Amino acid sequence: LLLFVASNITAADFTVIDDKFNSYYYDLELRGLVEPASLYGPLTYRQYQSIPDSTRETSISHYRELGLPFSGSEQMRLFGQVEAQLLKNKNKLSTVGEFHGGMLLGSGRWSSAAVYEGISGDDLSSNYYGYQWRGVKAKTGQVYVRWSGDKSFFQIGKDQINCGLGLTLSGRDPYENIQGGVTLGDHLKLYGFVGKLDGWLKDSVFVNRYLAGHRAEISFPPFQLGFNEYVIYGGPGRNVELYYLIPLYLYQGEQINRQFDDNVIWNADFKIVKPPFRLSGEVTIDDFQIERKTAGDQEPTEAGFGLQADWAVISSPCFVTTSLSYRMITGWTYNQSKDWNRFLFESQPIGSEEGNDFDRLSWKLTANSSAWIGSAEVFYKRKGQGSIEDPWTEPWAHDSTWHETFPTGVVEKTLGCQINLEWQTTVIKILNQNRLMNVFGLWRYENSQNYDNISGQNRSQWLAGLGLGFSFSQGIINF
Repeated sequence: LLLFVASNITAADFTVIDDKFNSYYYDLELRGLVEPASLYGPLTYRQYQSIPDSTRETSISHYRELGLPFSGSEQMRLFGQVEAQLLKNKNKLSTVGEFHGGMLLGSGRWSSAAVYEGISGDDLSSNYYGYQWRGVKAKTGQVYVRWSGDKSFFQIGKDQINCGLGLTLSGRDPYENIQGGVTLGDHLKLYGFVGKLDGWLKDSVFVNRYLAGHRAEISFPPFQLGFNEYVIYGGPGRNVELYYLIPLYLYQGEQINRQFDDNVIWNADFKIVKPPFRLSGEVTIDDFQIERKTAGDQEPTEAGFGLQADWAVISSPCFVTTSLSYRMITGWTYNQSKDWNRFLFESQPIGSEEGNDFDRLSWKLTANSSAWIGSAEVFYKRKGQGSIEDPWTEPWAHDSTWHETFPTGVVEKTLGCQINLEWQTTVIKILNQNRLMNVFGLWRYENSQNYDNISGQNRSQWLAGLGLGFSFSQGIINF
């Protein structure tokens, strides 16, 4: 969340989780047309308002603006997006319908959002872990109240939070949280949050789970550096701890002094933006043994690393950007002896979707024009047998000859590619407003050796999709 204000920017603000807008904003950042965004996110509507008028008047910005349901006016708005698509893989043809929409309210420095999502049919492109009724799946996407000052913000409700390259905190799934941030001077920003994750019954006692974090971000353009500390804690009968709620505490010291075995992660990220180039990276440390005196001290290093380089190849008449990235996380990272302290939410990794015990190298080409959005990606991934959900067996403590390889065990190796293409246009006017229609398609192919970590088992698979979408937004009450 970038906390700067121009004179023409409204006080009310909203978080923006639209992938197309985010891609467009980062394209502008790479070309020096907007202020570099913080690596703490998601982005906000205030950042869109900071885009220079000369850029917003271009045809590329026109369609991105129509795709955003927000308004600088003090009003209540309704918005929605409906999509229907056909998905086909080797074994099945599926029809899928999706809805995303709700209500937005902005008045003064206060804003509120209530966003809901629904899916019908078999979505072959993702794993849905919620409840399903007669082929319909639905959930609450975002529900929050937010106060936005000139150099600070405070928000309570359900929303996404992401940081760095997403190794530890990806922001894929929203959860209930309280968060805030403040800008001190010209070069320092502080952020903090605490949220409640899913819990469960264990031996007839409900287990609570919480995720807290704080961040210090230093900016000396073109360089940005962030230091983060995250903790997952909980257990039977345990509630929110005040020392994890106040972001000035050092989590690692508090959990040691209070003799709790909470799962603390240290993390750092950076970004250098020098148009037309951008370099960003992230390092995360779960456990690092300094002393090697006992068998228990032989625990392997649990850490992750990511690096990404972006280059604005073409800036007119369209944006063409190429990206090269590498990400890796060792085995046992994000895992722990207490199952409630693992970095999982609704059985899904909170960070990288692969979890741990993997590395991934990818090259991607994206293009943004007035009506077209396209991307092509080639990747190579290795996935070991380790998982965040694995039992905490501590083999290093029981076998002096044990040593860890990376990735571990039988390694699944996957070479794949994916192509996405979308065309946008305005269709008809409803209530004097242009409504946006989009036609989109995807094609993905993967070839895996040792599929599912079974030696000698090979598999090739593909997925193709074609869809049609329609979006609208309308103010209904002005204040």
